[in-house]
Amino acid sequence: MKICTFHTTDRGDDLEMIPSVILDHGDTVDELIPEISDSIAMEIVTANEEGNEIQFVDNHGNPIDKSVFGVANAINEGTRCIVVKKAMPDGRTYENVYTIHSI
Repeated sequence: MKICTFHTTDRGDDLEMIPSVILDHGDTVDELIPEISDSIAMEIVTANEEGNEIQFVDNHGNPIDKSVFGVANAINEGTRCIVVKKAMPDGRTYENVYTIHSI
């Protein structure tokens, strides 16, 4: 079985100490891609609306194309951790992390 977890390093007023949450589960990685794709699409839309700079990288810091297709392609090539780095207009930074685990 595979699960996809999400956690954030954002510690805004309403996000104090949010633990990792399970976004989705399935028997294969392919079953997780729709949920991850939806989440990544929302990351892109939200960043554009709020004027945040975003960057997608894997857990080794290697860049991933800033698109749903780029993330899905990285997952299909074996990436199991997607880090969305955000830089807000006020200078704050944080990361949203999507990780695929085998259990």
